[in-house]
Amino acid sequence: MSETIPGPVTSAAMSWTRRGIPLAIGGVTLVLSSWWICADALTGRPRLAAEIGAVRADLWKRAGSSSLAAAGDSADEAHPLYERAVASSPMDSEAWLGLATATDRFSWISQRSSRALKMSYYTGANLKSLLAERLLLLARIDTTNDPELRDMLASQTALVLARLPDLRPAIGRAYLAAGDANRLIIAAKVKEAGADLQALTRGN
Repeated sequence: MSETIPGPVTSAAMSWTRRGIPLAIGGVTLVLSSWWICADALTGRPRLAAEIGAVRADLWKRAGSSSLAAAGDSADEAHPLYERAVASSPMDSEAWLGLATATDRFSWISQRSSRALKMSYYTGANLKSLLAERLLLLARIDTTNDPELRDMLASQTALVLARLPDLRPAIGRAYLAAGDANRLIIAAKVKEAGADLQALTRGN
C-alpha cells in the first residue's frame, strides 16, 4: 500500500489560519457578551433572566428574592430558585441565606433550613449585609438539639454587640422573635457585653 506524503502548507492556508483563529475567538466573545447582556436586560422578568443566564447565581438569587416578595403561588417558587443559585455558586453566603429564608418561611423540612443557615454562616459569617437577616433566622429556628446552631446564634450576637453598633436593633428584633431557649442565649451575650436588653428591644 502506498503512503501519501502530505504536501507543504501553503502560505494562503497559513494566512487563513492566522485570520481565522482571532475571528473565531471574537465570534465566541460576541455571542457570550450578547447572552450576558440579554439576561441583564430582563430586569422586569427575573425568572426568565435566570433561565437565560442559567449559570449565573446572581440571577437565580434575584429571581428567588422576587418570588419571596410576591404573594400566593409565586412565592412558593423561591425555594427551587435559591437551590439553583447555590448549585451555581456553592460559596455564595447570600444564596444560602436566601434558601434558608425560603425554607423557613414556608415551613418545609426544618433540617433543610438548618443546613442552609449553617452554610450561609460558614461561607460568610462576617458579611455585614447578611447579619441582621441571619440573626433573625437563627433566633427563630429551634436550636434545642443543635449545639452548632446555638453557637452560631451566640457568635453572631456577640459580633454585632462588639463591632457593629448600627446593627444592634437587629438583636432586639431577634430577641422578640426567639423562643425561650434562644432568648436565654441572646440575653446572656447582651449581659456579657454590658448592653441594655430593654433598650435593644425598645422600638421593635
